[in-house]
Amino acid sequence: MGDVLSIDLFNIDEEASIEAYAKVCSLLEDYIFREDDGDVPFIVLDGYFGKIGYEAGESLEIISQIQNAILNNEIPDKEDQLYHFQQGKTYY
Repeated sequence: MGDVLSIDLFNIDEEASIEAYAKVCSLLEDYIFREDDGDVPFIVLDGYFGKIGYEAGESLEIISQIQNAILNNEIPDKEDQLYHFQQGKTYY
């Protein structure tokens, strides 16, 4: 059996998720928390990148970025709303 991808879903509007959200934010390069960040979708691929905010039409692009990061160790270039993890940092 191959590797298993575990997906954790957190609602950052819930009190129980605030600690996890704050920890992830502290591990991202150049990320500065803004008040309205909590109001948009936030995807994190642990150890690779975090993407804050996206449109429904970007789903296939995000899936491709996740696949390339996991299978080919290719992390997408930094772009607006996309942040890399700090070197050697991971959530778990």
